[in-house]
Amino acid sequence: MDRKTHWRDAFVATCLLALASTAAWAGNGKITGTVTDNASGTPLVSASIALDGTRLGTVTDDEGQFFILNVPPGTYTLRATYIGYAAYVIEEVRVSADLTTDLKVRPSTEAITTEEVVIRAERPIIDPNATNAVRIIGAEDLEILPFRGVQNVLALQAGVVEDEGALHIRGSRSDEIAYYVEGASVRNVVTGNTAVNLIDEALAEIQLQAGGFSAEYGGATAGIVLQELKTGSDDLHISLLSETDNFASDGEKFLD
Repeated sequence: MDRKTHWRDAFVATCLLALASTAAWAGNGKITGTVTDNASGTPLVSASIALDGTRLGTVTDDEGQFFILNVPPGTYTLRATYIGYAAYVIEEVRVSADLTTDLKVRPSTEAITTEEVVIRAERPIIDPNATNAVRIIGAEDLEILPFRGVQNVLALQAGVVEDEGALHIRGSRSDEIAYYVEGASVRNVVTGNTAVNLIDEALAEIQLQAGGFSAEYGGATAGIVLQELKTGSDDLHISLLSETDNFASDGEKFLD
């Protein structure tokens, strides 16, 4: 094997590893935050941070900061523990694809045995980490909507118009929208629309990015639709849907 062939093979292997690494991280979010003493504001070093029900967790650094990477989209309960302090729990921590959720953890000293402090996280109206117009529809939102289907959900968003079954974002053509599932493109190369239709129960969230989106999403000028799937669990879940209308058009008899 000559030197030119050796360098070519090394270059190809490096590119494949980079692509594999990018695919592995696509579609997941990140949780960051700072753990400080509730009274003095002093950073707490080496505090334990964990997401209940998962194997994800970390410890704080010398400045009390922590980072939990590669977190699948969904809603979590974060638990912070530190010797001499009451456990600090934040519920309803929402993680979205390719976005960062920032938290402030302020546990109090524990002089005697007390119950853990539980608070509920609230999603800000404007995400300070987003540089473009991002609209997120979570699994909880899908459950309470009076209709089904990703396209029907997207048609409700600001700047989106549905015309003859096709979606248009900010007046663009329907084939100028890119569709992704778990970071993989599902765009129909013929029509330009989505080639995959997922049931609502399988979705953890739908994210619509309209304008100013990252360069990692190419081939689209109007918007990006990201769909993230729910992760499996040890519990069995059954969904039952019943419909009793629209079996026939107006003026027609059903099964006539």
